[in-house]
Amino acid sequence: MKKIQKILLSVPAIISLLYIVTYMFPTDFVWLIPNMDIYYLQVFIIQGLTIVQLVILLRRLWHYKTLDRSKKNEWTWLLILFPSITSLIYIWKKDQEFYQINTEQKSGE
Repeated sequence: MKKIQKILLSVPAIISLLYIVTYMFPTDFVWLIPNMDIYYLQVFIIQGLTIVQLVILLRRLWHYKTLDRSKKNEWTWLLILFPSITSLIYIWKKDQEFYQINTEQKSGE
């Protein structure tokens, strides 16, 4: 995966993690969420970006033909259950590792 793709795919997860801070300090972020209509719009946009990110990452994960099915299942559930954190780990570390495993096993056949 190219660096620009990694950066673009990381944006929804970073925004989600930063948005969690607004829950910890709600009075400090009144300027960001002045009413519930804006809150719903923000959550809709963040969730939409996260779903698009998940679809892209899961398609990429399941595209690796020689990767063990148990690893694919494990990472699928991790990405679905904890998308903000595991998507960053997958994008910046595991995807390259899975790509190398896939190419090594393809060349070995």
